[in-house]
Amino acid sequence: MDKHQFILFLYAIFLVVVQFFDSLIVRLGYTNIVFFEAFLIVELIFFIWFYNRWKPYKKGFLAFSLIFVSALLVIEYLQYFVYQNQKEVSYTFPLIIIFCVVQSAVMLLKTFDLNETEFNKNYIFWIAFARLIYFMAILPFNIYFFIGDELKGEILRIYRYTDATINHLANITLNTLLMYSFRCRN
Repeated sequence: MDKHQFILFLYAIFLVVVQFFDSLIVRLGYTNIVFFEAFLIVELIFFIWFYNRWKPYKKGFLAFSLIFVSALLVIEYLQYFVYQNQKEVSYTFPLIIIFCVVQSAVMLLKTFDLNETEFNKNYIFWIAFARLIYFMAILPFNIYFFIGDELKGEILRIYRYTDATINHLANITLNTLLMYSFRCRN
């Protein structure tokens, strides 16, 4: 296990702890949206740093990433602390997920650019693939959350159950593929 995989291993432990607390918050009857949104920002920052250590970004993409994260932090601060918006989910939530999809796709493509004959033996491939699947799975439901405010009764209840089921399945897939990445040696 190289140093990047060890850092990823520590992150995987952190991810399990976060998922435990996320489930605990929901079981206690509280909403986990703010907690999950804060975690997504932490994950976004971590993977900008992690991927940049593996294969440095072009200066333009790195600058865009840092400006994007800074803008998200300012918007979140303004929403929750200055304007004290009571809306359950902020409008930055889908933007974070879209950025994670783009970030994962870029890293997935970079693993193909390494001219390796067996790109799937690169642990970065599996990390990027896992994150891409996860964020692509939850993206429609998080965009639909804003559109779905107009839904009534039965349709809204079905949407919420489907959202929870897809989120759990996406989490299982993400964790399984992240753990599989530890089988890779390069």
